[in-house]
Amino acid sequence: MNLLETEPAYSREVRARRHVRIRRAKQFLRPLPRKATLHRWPILKRFAETARKRPYLWSFRQREVSIALYIGFVITFLPLVGIQFILAFAAALTLHANLPVIMGTQLATNLATM
Repeated sequence: MNLLETEPAYSREVRARRHVRIRRAKQFLRPLPRKATLHRWPILKRFAETARKRPYLWSFRQREVSIALYIGFVITFLPLVGIQFILAFAAALTLHANLPVIMGTQLATNLATM
């Protein structure tokens, strides 16, 4: 017997909506720094070894993501244009926040603040 035959219709719809949300999030996060692509970023490559050793920088739990969103928006509005990447990385390390999310919010809102 197939799993889809025994599964209720509402459960399939919930799984389908969840799958769409996950794919949308992955598509948004694709150009952001990851463990594997950290060495390609000009400033972050100096801190790549440190970042790879800390798993909380890559965790997408609610605590890490909410801290990263808040700190990313705060760093964006600071008038320190040249060192925002370094500040975001240091904040992610000290506050145990998600690094891709903090970089993404900082990059996405930089255009509006400039």
